[in-house]
Formats: sequence, C-alpha cells, structure tokens
Amino acid sequence: MNQRVVLLLLFLHSLIFATPQYLFPSEQSETEILNWDVFYYDSLQIAQTGWNRSPQKQIKKTEFLKTESNISTIHWYRTELFFPEPLGTTDGLTISIPALLTSYEIYWDNQLIGINGTISTQSHSRPGKSGRYFYLSPTQSSTGSHTLSIRVANYGNFSGSLTNPITLGQSEKIRQTHLSRFGTSIFLAGIFVVTALFHLFIIDSRKRRHSHLIFSLFSLSCGGHLAVNILIHFGAVPQTYLQFLAIAGDLFWLGMIALLPIFLLSHFSAYARNISTTIILILTITVVLLPRLALYNILPIRYLPVLHDLNLFYAYLSVITAISVTLGASVRKRKGSRTILIGMIIFLAGLIITTAFQIENGWSVGFAFLNVFITITIARQFSEERKQYYKAELRASRLELELLKGHMQPHFLLNSLNSIVAWIEEEPAVAARLVNALSQELRMLMAFAGERKINLSQEIKMCRIHLEVMNMRQEKNYVLHVQGEREGIDIPPFILHTLIENGISHGFRKKDDGIFTLTVHRNSETITMTLHNNGDNKVRTATGEGKGTGTRYIRSRLQELYGINYSFSSHSTADGWESRITIPEGVVL
Repeated sequence: MNQRVVLLLLFLHSLIFATPQYLFPSEQSETEILNWDVFYYDSLQIAQTGWNRSPQKQIKKTEFLKTESNISTIHWYRTELFFPEPLGTTDGLTISIPALLTSYEIYWDNQLIGINGTISTQSHSRPGKSGRYFYLSPTQSSTGSHTLSIRVANYGNFSGSLTNPITLGQSEKIRQTHLSRFGTSIFLAGIFVVTALFHLFIIDSRKRRHSHLIFSLFSLSCGGHLAVNILIHFGAVPQTYLQFLAIAGDLFWLGMIALLPIFLLSHFSAYARNISTTIILILTITVVLLPRLALYNILPIRYLPVLHDLNLFYAYLSVITAISVTLGASVRKRKGSRTILIGMIIFLAGLIITTAFQIENGWSVGFAFLNVFITITIARQFSEERKQYYKAELRASRLELELLKGHMQPHFLLNSLNSIVAWIEEEPAVAARLVNALSQELRMLMAFAGERKINLSQEIKMCRIHLEVMNMRQEKNYVLHVQGEREGIDIPPFILHTLIENGISHGFRKKDDGIFTLTVHRNSETITMTLHNNGDNKVRTATGEGKGTGTRYIRSRLQELYGINYSFSSHSTADGWESRITIPEGVVL
C-alpha cells in the first residue's frame, strides 16, 4: 500500500516538475534508460550532477543520432536517474550498452566508470567493441538522484548510429537475463536454419518449388536477424564492422517482412499473386531503405524515429496481409489453410508481445510455432501426395500388364504369323522384314515395361516400328512425322505408342493411308506434345473417349510421374483426331 502511495506521489510530482526517470532495480531484472538529452559540443561539465544547462536536443528514446551539424567531432548524451528505494542487494548494478558507433566514455555522477575505444583526435581515435557492460558498486547505486553521461566520438560516423537500447539492472539478474536471451536466440536461430534446410531439401520432391524456396529464404532471414542481434549483443564485434552488420540486418529485415505474405500467396495459388508480390516487394524495399537514407543524411536525420515507427507498422501490416491470404484460402477450403491460420495468429500474438511488452524473443517464439504448423501442413500434403503416387503406380502397373497381355494375346501373334505365312508364299523378302519388325517391337515392349520414363526418341522409334508392322499386316500406308525438339525429353513409356494404337484401331478401318504428326513445343516451364492423325473422326466420336484401357493407362502413367501437374486431352478435329499432353519441364514426383 505504501509503495502505491509513493508511486502516486511521484506521478503527481512529474506532472508539475521535470523529473528524472525512476528505476526500481529490485523489482525489474532490466530497465531501458529513456529521455536522453544530446549536446553537440565537448565539455566535462555535462557529466556533473546538478548541472542544468539546456540541451540542444532531447531524444525520447535511445536513438543516438548523427549530429546535423559539423560543429564538433564529439558530442554528449545525458540523463537523470532516480532510485526511490534501497538497492536491496550487495551485488551492485550493471549498465549494458549493446552498440554505439565509434568510441565512447561513460560517466556516472561525474566519475568515469568505463571507456570503449579511444576518444582522441580523428587520426588517433580507436573504435571499441559492441556488447559492453559497466559495473556500478552498491555505494554508487544509493537511493536518490544520479547522472549518467556518455561522451561519444562523432568522426567516422558517416552512417549514423545503431538504436539498440541501453539498459540497467542488478548485475546478477542482468547476467541471467542476457544468458537466457542468448541461449533462446541460439535455439530459435537453429530452428529457423533447420526449417530453411528442410524446405530446400524437399524442393526436388514436390511440385511447388517456388513456395519452398521462398519460405526457406524467409526462415533464413529470421535466423539471420537473430544472428545479427546475437553478434551485436554478445559477440564483442569491433565498432568498425557494426555499419556492415547494420546493412546485413536491413537485408534480413527486408526478407522477414516481405517473404511471409509472398510465400502464402504462392503456396495457396492466390488470385493475382504475381501483381501482389510485385507490390509487396516495392513497398518493402521502400520502407526498409528510408531509415538507411536518413542515417546517411540523404534524408533529414530528424525523420529517423518516424521511419523506424513506419517499419514497425509495416511489419504488422505484412503479418495482417499474410493472415488475410490464409483466411481467403480457408474460405476456399484449401488444404492446410486452417492449420497455418492458427500458426499465423500465434505469430501475430508473439509480435504484439515483443513490441508492447518489450519481450525481445516474443516474435521469434511465435514464429517457431508458425514453423511447426506449416511443417505439419506440408508433412500432411507430402504424405497425401505419396499415397496418390503409390496408388497411381499400382494402377499403372496393372494397366501396363493389361496392355502387354493385349500385345501378347494369341490372336495378335496368330494374325502376325498368318501375315508372315502369306508373305512367305508371295514375297519372302516382305515376310522377312515383318518378322524382323515384329521381333524388334516385342523386344522394346519387354525392355521398357519396367521403366518409369524413357527418352522421347526411344518412344518415337518404337512407334515407327509398330507402324511398320501394321503396314505389312494390314497392307496399308501409315507414316509418322515429327516436328520440334525431342532431345533431353523424358516421358512415361508407351503413351504415344498407345495413342497411335488407338488411332489405328478407331480411325482407319475404311482408309488405306494414315498420317500421324507429332508436334513438340518446349519452353522453360512446360513440354507440350500434340499428336494428330487424319483418321475418320466420326467413327471414333461415336465410340466415346476416356473410358478405354489405353486412355486410363495414359492418365495413370502421367499421374504417377507428375501428380496433378499435367494435362491430357483428346478430341476430334475437322480433318481427323488430335491428342495433347502437357507436362512440366524436368519435374517428377
């Protein structure tokens, strides 16, 4: 009760008088130091307790900005702190300074308590390192008012300063807090890297290559963002390299806020995803670039706090956009959308915890949960795809056996032998060619029966041998013309062979000449094969399409290799019959 009264009195007092920041180290493991005054000249009087010279500028947050003038190569930051209660420990306090560009000195109540680097003339200055801790003894942390001042060298600071907060807390508590934060960050960064590697590993095993590549880059961006923070806070990095770390952090930040909605747009095949992706990339690059332009004085440095807030707002907007995409996919009843939506909500909650309650790893814990939910969704989809693959493979094997049995049926051999006998009596040379062609076809059928795919050139050769056999058996003239590229293209065996068989069976009962034309069109993403014949399409249209063993075999073979990522159509034309098969370039299950 007494403590509440004290806090109320302090609050009322702050409304009337300018008061220092009140800290309660016994109650908080770590407190961020706020309300810094900045002075653009060099005077040791600034570090004195009770010195009351008006600052040239006051900074409400720990944003140590580059001076807008070149009056001095050294400037100061100063703040007043007040401990309203005894420290409650003999351990003392610790001031944590993650990073300030160039070198600096730190003063407590006009007493120098630490140096990071060397502040001297520009030619003799030496930068310090990041992740520094400065100890205050219990006698230095007595109840009452204290002055904390930082003398900062400004030369060489061409890109501004980092905005990591300066904090204060009991030494043991701050040590435990930072050790816990370090371990958690390492653990979460490991999760993100493993997730990225997992998605890279399954790129060749699934159809949506772009989706997995995007999510892998997003995970690497999150892991890289944590890695940069780990290096700054705990790596004792020379201040010279902090500018490069800051730029790397910008790139990782860009990936974090841009790639999540882009991944979901691709994963769920959202409407207008290409246009949306372009807009997201342009906006993100602009938002991330603006603070860097301010730090390089291309934009006025006074805009920097607003630009940092804009980045935070855009991060929320990015997550909300991702949630909207997932919600739309859920409405369309896309598989896994509800599971990912739950993960997205948890991720948003973690982001709110980080920004509203200053819990640094809240967002990364939320993202770890999102990773789990996305991985569960992908595992389910992968399992379903494998089931469909094995079912398709089993169906294809059964249908393949039916086709092989059809080729080996006694009447097929009997008709072929009868043709051979007839030609032996009339034209022995023709009979010899028929025996040779028939044996070649049977050997190729048996050789390719167990293959998942063969080269297109092999399939074409087998089709021409079959036409040669049928020419001699039926005493007709069948020819196959091929247009377009054929090298380096693999297809399931017997699919063109089956189409030609169907064409001969249904389209040339009343015609003596048959022309089959295969046209192959290839681009960076797909391969399209169009087989046309000039058979009697009226007879074939009357028999129907899509229910025969041959058509079922073709669809099963295509599904076995490409899942649902293919198309097959067959229809009549004005001068015959046309079948078209489109498969993805180089992608198989």
